[in-house]
Amino acid sequence: MSDSDDSGHGAAGIRDLAASLARELADARARDEALAVFEPARRRLGVTRGERMRAVGRVWRLGALLLSASGELYGTGHVVRAAQPARRSVIALAVAEQRAYQAAAVRGGFPSGETVNFNVTPIDLGQLERTDASGPLVLRDGVAFVRWSPIQLDAVAPLAPYLRDRAALLANPPEGA
Repeated sequence: MSDSDDSGHGAAGIRDLAASLARELADARARDEALAVFEPARRRLGVTRGERMRAVGRVWRLGALLLSASGELYGTGHVVRAAQPARRSVIALAVAEQRAYQAAAVRGGFPSGETVNFNVTPIDLGQLERTDASGPLVLRDGVAFVRWSPIQLDAVAPLAPYLRDRAALLANPPEGA
């Protein structure tokens, strides 16, 4: 991975960094994941169509961010592994909701076991420059940082080294990972 420290400054630097990392991850054939849009159940002409996930692309997971092959960045949203629905007695609403999302991924055409990301937040670099924030990215004195914990607003790391470290791990995973 590149060692340049100037990437990640302002929108242009972030774009260049993201595009460079996307090329490197593609060349390394790094493991990617599905990106989808959740479509709720709907009725059309008297027929109910169950909720499903619609594929919109592939992304690499880089910690608190997702990166597409075209260099677009997204803040992580929800993630599930596609799984066939199973009839089980469920007490916890969160477990039932997770299983419904897993089944929606299968109904959307994802193979069982596929990791599917949805409800992601596109990073708007124009907004980042105007307001100093977009999703988990913040600008401080013109330098981009990533907020790696959504509940701790001061939990930030410089964007360029953060992304490079995670991309390097994804491109060259430790043995047994």
